[in-house]
Amino acid sequence: MTLKEKVEKWMASKGVTQSGLASRLGMSGAAVSLWLHGKYAGDLPALEEKLEKLLELEEERDKGVLLMPEKFVPTTGARKYMEAARLAHRDGSIRVCYGDAGLGKTWAGREYARQNPGTIFIEASADFSPRVLLQEILMALGREGRGTNHAMRREICDVLRNSRRLLIVDEAENLPYRSLEILRRIYDETEIGILLAGMPRLLANLKGKRGDFKQLYSRIAGVFTLDKLSEEDVRLILEARLGEVDEKSAATFHYQSNANGRTLKFLMSETARLCQLNDRSVAPVIIEKAASLLLRG
Repeated sequence: MTLKEKVEKWMASKGVTQSGLASRLGMSGAAVSLWLHGKYAGDLPALEEKLEKLLELEEERDKGVLLMPEKFVPTTGARKYMEAARLAHRDGSIRVCYGDAGLGKTWAGREYARQNPGTIFIEASADFSPRVLLQEILMALGREGRGTNHAMRREICDVLRNSRRLLIVDEAENLPYRSLEILRRIYDETEIGILLAGMPRLLANLKGKRGDFKQLYSRIAGVFTLDKLSEEDVRLILEARLGEVDEKSAATFHYQSNANGRTLKFLMSETARLCQLNDRSVAPVIIEKAASLLLRG
């Protein structure tokens, strides 16, 4: 089979378009199209080396190293998050859900949005100025996100007033006070539900250094705290990604991951890799070896 045939077979099996292939190679779509049609006039050996390496990497990925595709797992924390979202949505209230990194807040937020059409889900970041916040909300509503801050806020309120929708802001600890104040104004004018989810410092941001943001935090109807994963939570995640795991291995995963979902994800991946490399099944000794390879706090 020629390299071209291999590439075309791979593209067909994965549903990869010419532009998708070009993106993976860091090349223009036109160059890839010319190569596929046997008309590429550039450095052919260099391009074909790139393609060989790409197929090699994709083949390695396809081996899957024991792990099944990621999917939402209803852990204790996820269920608590969903409850907070449901209450905010049902009552048209502001709720807060917070916990350490790696506890699945983003997963739960996306899942709630998937299950409840009309939910507006945005992820804040460190550069979320008031203007960026307004633009993100408008784009999530299918609008352009242009004009002055005042005009954008008015447009949002006009769209959401009496809509009984829910706005979820993930990583809300990144929002400066002025952005939080904008959310308060939107809430006051529309009576939509709002769920602010983030790290523990979100609570301090909502109150202010001297507790002087009362106009903001007095509107919060409830605060939900997410704890570390329980042994049962870890078992559910392991079943979803690795299949059935014996009791000792499950306990080792729980301990070595420090009951943190993100660490557990990396630990499962590294354990699966070592199992494949050594032709072994999952066992505590391999989990411990995998844990020694992770960078942990």
